[in-house]
Amino acid sequence: MQYVVLIYESEAERAKMTPAELQTDFQGYFAFNAAARAEGALLGGEPLRDTSTATSLRVRNQGGEVLTQFDMPGVGRMAIAKDSTGGVFGLITPSEA
Repeated sequence: MQYVVLIYESEAERAKMTPAELQTDFQGYFAFNAAARAEGALLGGEPLRDTSTATSLRVRNQGGEVLTQFDMPGVGRMAIAKDSTGGVFGLITPSEA
């Protein structure tokens, strides 16, 4: 099983941090990366761009809807959604073995 970890901080709050606070903050990231790498769990990582460049699509905000969500015993959690053009798709988050 693979996971994606997204780490987000408020850019406005980060801009207020002193150099010492930034150093402490980054040490936490470095420790997390080192531990994940030591376990063989880190496949890669890249920084995200500032939120001013981001595009976010939300099913409900774009005229679509989440039709249903449910647990599938022994498989995981599933959601079925319909987009604004009528296309239907399913997403499964597998359960841990």
